[in-house]
Amino acid sequence: MFKNIRVSVGIMMIMVVGLLVACGKNQNADKNAENSDVIQIGSMFELTGSAAEYGISMNEAVHMAVDEINAAGGIDGKTIEIVERDI
Repeated sequence: MFKNIRVSVGIMMIMVVGLLVACGKNQNADKNAENSDVIQIGSMFELTGSAAEYGISMNEAVHMAVDEINAAGGIDGKTIEIVERDI
């Protein structure tokens, strides 16, 4: 019984440490982002498959909004770039 508890606690500790490492702040990424003239945003929609009809229209809406913002000068002079992923 105690062996099962030790294993469970060990697994939970590993998960917590992994979560803390994954959520840690990358100082170099922050410096690069501040010096860049581009703001990247993510776009995750279903572009293929059974729900592609909805995902494609939502993705087009995101592109339209980004095009409008970039045409108006961007955000604080920085242009927006979309990073797309099909889910």
